[in-house]
Amino acid sequence: MSKLKTLLAQLGYRADNRIDALRARLRKRLGYSYAPLLITPYRTYGTAGEIFVAGRVLENRGDLEPQDDDSLWDNLEAMYRRFASREVPGVRLAAHYATASAQTVSDAEGYYQTKFRLPAALTPPAGWIKVRIEAENAADYAQTIAPVEADVLIPPATARYGVISDIDDTVVVTHAPHLLKMARMVF
Repeated sequence: MSKLKTLLAQLGYRADNRIDALRARLRKRLGYSYAPLLITPYRTYGTAGEIFVAGRVLENRGDLEPQDDDSLWDNLEAMYRRFASREVPGVRLAAHYATASAQTVSDAEGYYQTKFRLPAALTPPAGWIKVRIEAENAADYAQTIAPVEADVLIPPATARYGVISDIDDTVVVTHAPHLLKMARMVF
């Protein structure tokens, strides 16, 4: 990456962080609460002895599922709302599988991740399992936050290797990291 491009990326990142911090202080000072919060779990993985969970906490900005009768404008608005997500920092989360659990806190960008060891007596079956994730401090946000279930893949003990791939730009070139290039591809 060129020096100018690196500098611009750093400036953009710093500006985004300052705007987020200002927005949070302003909300707190004016007594505004967040829109309903949404825990978004990612599909993750584990082993017979350990589970890893990750995801993001965002403001729920409404249903973004496409409808058959959506206009071009509706689709553009939904695309913008997906990209302009509002992250929620500081949400304390607990992940539970059977009797095992772990806690974590969403970071400045709303991301969370944790891993926890499983007792020997609690070996999950190979395949997909469900891990419950819930907010422990929903009252701090003056609302209830619906718990979610994360899908976690436990490979069989006979697996010798695994392939983890983000499909964007692997099979089909979508230019996912570049908004304008991606928009050109889609339209």
